[in-house]
Amino acid sequence: EHSCDSALSLAPYISLYNIKLMDPLEARDRLEQNDATVAMLNFWEPPIGPGGAAIIAQALQDNTVLTHLYLNGNVIGVEGALAIADALRTNTVLTHLYLGDDNAIRDEGAIAIADALGDNPRSALTELDLGENLIEFDGASALADILQRNVPLTTLYLNDNNIGEAGAEVIAKALLSNVVLTSLSLRNCNIGNGGAFHIARALRRNVTLRRLDLTDNQIGQDGVEEILRALRTRPAAPLLVLVM
Repeated sequence: EHSCDSALSLAPYISLYNIKLMDPLEARDRLEQNDATVAMLNFWEPPIGPGGAAIIAQALQDNTVLTHLYLNGNVIGVEGALAIADALRTNTVLTHLYLGDDNAIRDEGAIAIADALGDNPRSALTELDLGENLIEFDGASALADILQRNVPLTTLYLNDNNIGEAGAEVIAKALLSNVVLTSLSLRNCNIGNGGAFHIARALRRNVTLRRLDLTDNQIGQDGVEEILRALRTRPAAPLLVLVM
């Protein structure tokens, strides 16, 4: 009996591997049919590009089954990101969206995705990967805005984007009022010492964040010490894993 229960609970994961070679058109058809076996969808080789992303996005608008969508490294570009954003305005089921690894969605794509999540009060998205996407200050600012509004996101990957000190500042300001986000990656975002000081000020008040990645950011001794001081004066809160 236990083995049967396990098989049922793993069905969405099994289907992921069964459909990983599916082309976007076939995936669209099954998503539009709300095929119960397609709870997770992963594309990698060959990249589906902006056209493939648009096809998937079209089906996402009314789909009530898919919870995990992996499009890392699929070269979807700004065009693909805009299509995904349109789907996010109405989708109420997707919980995990991975668009990292050189999809080149840039600020325009990040802004569209942030706006869509902010406009959808029924969004279920809790984990968003936008790492390595040529996002700079404007994209970071749009994402900071929705963090300030406490959208359901609990995990955000912004690593390997050149948001700079100014980007870190707007993210830090959002963290002052955010009570949802528990994990944030700003690895290799060129935030420098100044960015570390902004983050430190946020850590003195934010008691929700549990994991923060600041590695590879050219943070000097002053920045490290400021963050350590912030942690010592931080109110009682769940453990923060700080990676420098």
